[in-house]
Amino acid sequence: TGLDTAAQSQIPNDSLARGRKPDMGSDMRIVSGKARGHKLKVPTGRSVRPTSDRVREAIFSALGDRPSGSRVLDLFAGSGALGLEAASRGAREVVFVEQAAGSRAALAANIRATRLEERCRTIASDALRALTKLEAQKERFDLVFLDPPYESSLLSEALLHFAKSDLLSDGGIIVAEHPKGRRPEPPGGLRYARTKRYGDTEISFVERTVSADTPTRARKAGMGRVAIYPGSFDPFTNGHLGIAKRALAVFDKLIIAIAINSRKQPLFSVQERMKMITELLEGEPRVEIHAFEGLTVAYAIQAGASVIIRGLRAVADFEYELQMANMNRKLQPNVETLFMMTSEPYFFVSSQNVKEVASFGGDISELVPPLIAEHVVAKVAELRRLSGQTNAAKP
Repeated sequence: TGLDTAAQSQIPNDSLARGRKPDMGSDMRIVSGKARGHKLKVPTGRSVRPTSDRVREAIFSALGDRPSGSRVLDLFAGSGALGLEAASRGAREVVFVEQAAGSRAALAANIRATRLEERCRTIASDALRALTKLEAQKERFDLVFLDPPYESSLLSEALLHFAKSDLLSDGGIIVAEHPKGRRPEPPGGLRYARTKRYGDTEISFVERTVSADTPTRARKAGMGRVAIYPGSFDPFTNGHLGIAKRALAVFDKLIIAIAINSRKQPLFSVQERMKMITELLEGEPRVEIHAFEGLTVAYAIQAGASVIIRGLRAVADFEYELQMANMNRKLQPNVETLFMMTSEPYFFVSSQNVKEVASFGGDISELVPPLIAEHVVAKVAELRRLSGQTNAAKP
């Protein structure tokens, strides 16, 4: 999507400027969803730079379920590959903005071929004028794709427009594509949640900045878009992972908060736990991993969260958690506790069980994610080796 040589709003495709019908390529496909497998037409030529299937698949893997039910803006649409992928995955509406007639022809053909007409709307305009028009119409979007010409300032200009306007919904995400090492500085009010590299291309996930002192519109309205999921996570199990993923289907942002408890002797240090969970969830831009000390409810306020997520495995868990929830509500009435039942296959799984099984050489592959299992096995082996050295040194 987008042109690679000049600003789309200023320099059209050479073949289009001379009135020739562009050649159409069809090496791209919809990756998943209702229109999965449908080929997409792409105008050929040096000036056309479509997002590859591999990068598109990585983007949507990181977004998870976010496209479903969202209003989506594909600002530099080109053939519409990104917006159509979102529509195929359940987006409520996708607005495409494209100035070049040849690209719009390919886009129209792709919309018809995928049979997603009811969810799609196309605006024939340059990007910045379209943003001004959409803002005047008081339109808002949950998900925005920005893939402007690389050799232009349009990405910076578009981000500035979003920072100053109300176009991005509360909890909304901007997915920006740009050359490796050339990510522009975010304007005030926006921040880069994550940037991933794919060859010479980088994909940045952009969101509004959140301050505990300056509540977002969502928190003003009591929508509870930000939640924290506290725990020791020593180690992070499949049960924990399931709760985190389900929480992301409810909230726009999830903070996994690792509690620092000096009274416990953990298997992993806080830094090791943060590193493992970060690696495990690195494809999810809506997750942050932090450590905290003190009262959970106080940390929730500090982090700008209005909900505490707690996972339940059995009735015994509920009795304890109910007491804690009532105490937290007494301390801070504006913070709610949301109980989520652990998925049935992991009712019996706890971090303590995992450590005990691993210490006796048992198989933990079905109890924790593979990445975590590798670290647990390596840590247990290291502790055995150190214990053996200590015993050998005794007289």
